[in-house]
Amino acid sequence: MPYWIFTADGSLVLTAHAGQGYFPKTDGRTVLFHDGISFWAWNPETGNLTVILGVPIGNNPTGISSNGTAFFQRLVNGNGAIYCGNTIVASYCAMGIWEAYDDGFVLRMDDVRTPAWAPWAGGYAHRSGPIIVGEGAQGGTLIGYNGEVYVLGPGDNQRKTPRTWALSGDLVAVVSWGDLGLRLDVFTLAELVTFPVYDPAPVVTVPPAPAHLKGCGYYYRDTAVHAYIATYGGENPSAPGTHSVILDDYGMPAEPHPDGHTPRMIIGTSQLLLGQTAAWWDRIDAVHIVNESPNPAGIAESARFARMLMRERGLPPKPLLSYTAGNVFPMSLADTDILGVQLYAERGTDPVANIRAQAVAIWPQIQHRTRVAIVGQAYDRGGWVNDEQLVALQYALYDVACEWTNCEMLLWFSDSRVGGTRDHEAMRPVHQAIYEMIRES
Repeated sequence: MPYWIFTADGSLVLTAHAGQGYFPKTDGRTVLFHDGISFWAWNPETGNLTVILGVPIGNNPTGISSNGTAFFQRLVNGNGAIYCGNTIVASYCAMGIWEAYDDGFVLRMDDVRTPAWAPWAGGYAHRSGPIIVGEGAQGGTLIGYNGEVYVLGPGDNQRKTPRTWALSGDLVAVVSWGDLGLRLDVFTLAELVTFPVYDPAPVVTVPPAPAHLKGCGYYYRDTAVHAYIATYGGENPSAPGTHSVILDDYGMPAEPHPDGHTPRMIIGTSQLLLGQTAAWWDRIDAVHIVNESPNPAGIAESARFARMLMRERGLPPKPLLSYTAGNVFPMSLADTDILGVQLYAERGTDPVANIRAQAVAIWPQIQHRTRVAIVGQAYDRGGWVNDEQLVALQYALYDVACEWTNCEMLLWFSDSRVGGTRDHEAMRPVHQAIYEMIRES
């Protein structure tokens, strides 16, 4: 992915490969970036480009405070850290975005995933002088100025990830990355204060979780699928959940949540072949097996294969969690295994009514099972379910999980799959509320 540097009037000054500067930072006077070997400081007014020695490390190795103090995440004697001059001000921050303040304090977003000035914002934030821009959790760009927060493009997925920006005199330029590519917005401070004022989302509440419902979490919260990384930025530790379903080889381990809780893992069959799996085995609660054949022999064979792999790898046996699409095969697993029941709304129906009807029809088939997990729809299935319907679905799925007395987990499909929760963040507050209730119980 390339990056771009613009002047305040929108003229393109410089473009280069991302290797020369993931998330370049600016205080409105100097732009800091790197070329993978050294750091660079660029002055857009004079055109001066100055090299600053040091080996960049991590995907976000530069920071600059509002008074122009420069910070660099660099490698020294084999160890990475964030430096101001020769002083270490923060430990190594591999994947997160971080902000530097005039007094030398560094806010690591690997820790909190949101900038301190806006706990409701998304993961990316940049500032210069009196203005801070951040990613809106529900689309659009949030702009903090003079104690107020304004919204540029409310709900707009074309402005959901502000990559960089500049303040020059009375002009503000915001460069955002959206679903259709790069977007540049230029406006004055006088125009900024006419933008809609941010209205925080209402607090979401759900009923207490029953004792039998012990877990929840996402598919593809922790992922190394290239397409998901390119689109969504990779792993998402801020996504709530007691568990993380990890089905790609380099998604392990589950990253700690900002609240200090580290999710347990459910891994796929192929992850049993990885050398590092044994070291994380005590963090894994189940092995996920998939067979969407309408013949119950298919999932039974997948179960035999997974158990064989555990034996061959010398791993103590773990329960299996089945994924059989719209089929339910309660007799194909051992009593200690977890029967996965997929509840996805059928196309062209009222999604909530359809989910509830499915639940009523399925219950007699599974009520004798000791262990059940719901794999619930948390994606738009190609765009035919809108935000309002998806939010309503999350409440309905939780209701079913509470009603089924043998349901021990509610798993959301998914976090980073296209059309999932990262594309429809309106679902996230419901998931967060469910997670908090399950942890309380």
